Amino acid sequence: VTGVQTCALPISLLISNNGYLNFGSYNFTIQLWFNMKSNKSYGTLLAIGTEGNNKGVASIVLCFVGTTRKIGLYLSEKGNSYDYNPLFTSSYEVELNTWYNLTLLRDNNEIELYINNNFY
Repeated sequence: VTGVQTCALPISLLISNNGYLNFGSYNFTIQLWFNMKSNKSYGTLLAIGTEGNNKGVASIVLCFVGTTRKIGLYLSEKGNSYDYNPLFTSSYEVELNTWYNLTLLRDNNEIELYINNNFY
């Protein structure tokens, strides 16, 4: 963990690339808890990768989509800026001032998002 960055939560976790996070084609599970205090456009929950040249480049980004309270998953290829269209967006909108458990799971080539153990 290299630092904490302010955002809508009011903090998010920015994790630099390292061998432990080079998932390649392996299965993985990322789990975190969050409590959203205010609504902010594209507030970041988790960014794994590098941040450079104000591009917000990261391998995996979980953040809120626009000003909604829906969670989107963004991925980048080979360190390029991630596509501003999320790989997928949750159908569920989180409430303010409520704790949530978020799990991102990759099993083979399937990526799944769970909020409070419910699949979205």
